[in-house]
Amino acid sequence: MEETKNFRVPLKDADGISQDVALPVEYHQRFEGRRVFDDELFAQFNGCELVRISHICDDGFSVIGEEINSFNNSQNHLIAIEVQVCGYHLWPEYETVFERNLYRIINYADGIKHKGQRSDLSLRFSKKAVERGFTLKTLAHLIYSGLKSEFKDIADLVNVRIISDPLKAKSFCQGAEAVYKVRENRVKGLRDSEVEAFYSCTICQSNSPHHVCIIAPERTGACGSYDYLGAKASVALNPFGPNTMVLKGLPEGTRPGQWEGINDFVYEASGGKLEEMNIYSIVDNPPPFSDCMECISALIPSINGVVVFDRRYDGMTPIGLNFADMQDCIHKGASVTGLMGHARINIIQGAYLKHEGGIKRIIWMPSILKKDLADEFNELAAALGEPGLLDKIADETITVTEEETVVYNRQKNHPFFKMPPVI
Repeated sequence: MEETKNFRVPLKDADGISQDVALPVEYHQRFEGRRVFDDELFAQFNGCELVRISHICDDGFSVIGEEINSFNNSQNHLIAIEVQVCGYHLWPEYETVFERNLYRIINYADGIKHKGQRSDLSLRFSKKAVERGFTLKTLAHLIYSGLKSEFKDIADLVNVRIISDPLKAKSFCQGAEAVYKVRENRVKGLRDSEVEAFYSCTICQSNSPHHVCIIAPERTGACGSYDYLGAKASVALNPFGPNTMVLKGLPEGTRPGQWEGINDFVYEASGGKLEEMNIYSIVDNPPPFSDCMECISALIPSINGVVVFDRRYDGMTPIGLNFADMQDCIHKGASVTGLMGHARINIIQGAYLKHEGGIKRIIWMPSILKKDLADEFNELAAALGEPGLLDKIADETITVTEEETVVYNRQKNHPFFKMPPVI
């Protein structure tokens, strides 16, 4: 076993007094984009994370369930990160800001990899980190200290619980879904045309160096964490952080979805790698891929239909690749014609494939995604004059091949057959 060496993490409490945390691994920004590969892996956890603002909460951190050593060589064990924050000057929109910052707070630790957001959380612990003494309680302490330091002016009390007990974690994550849904409904009635500015997010640039996310009322960030109001709250908290208010400027290009101000910002923030971005299209400079995106939409040019699949579904799709395969194939931060990374909620927002016909262009989705979006999807489909559209979309219980998907779509009289080609 390697000799343990404690590293001091310079954090400060609300009074500005040094409260350095002793960690058994190095802690620095240079580790943020580093992966934990399979041959280095001690254990992997999947689950959810949720931060709630409360009027009453304890101050501290704990683990509910077994410690990390009980999960040696474990894959996909269920875990939940529960955080309560108390303070006098907190808005409900701050919850997503705190949540999104867990990504950075955790990933600065050498040998610990945080990926995904909300109910798509993935945590990977390296053998080296565990051998040096990094535990789930260490993780809880790190989150506690990181949030109190980062938001010392508003976070008076912070309580962190890492839930590794599978039954309790499952119950907590089920309850978290209802909270995510309430957040998603906050911007439901707001339209892109009603605002003069959008917001950007560059948090993912640690893993996707040229990635830029544009967040609009009708387009939540690709990770699903930041909606328009959440990004706005983040800028209010930290004007010089990873989120920026971007004035739209005049419309640009031949089709709606591009603005001079947005394109200028995207070009600069991507280091010149992205010259334009159209948040309404999958073929005209579509939004780029990122490491934390919840979903991938892929156009099949030969039939002009779109296949959609999310991070939770690891099976095969009609394009011949699963989610992990697609992520590995596409350079992070790249904009690729016919492909788009996005949040699950984007599918039922106004910006989704606006130029290509929206949800009427979808021909295949995994059953878990269909189930999650069913109510809102059916409501939107009915408003578009296509009631019953969800039943005309194939899933893995029907087929995972392109040929059989088209046969099923035709049997169900799917409206995409009557739509004009997109390429």
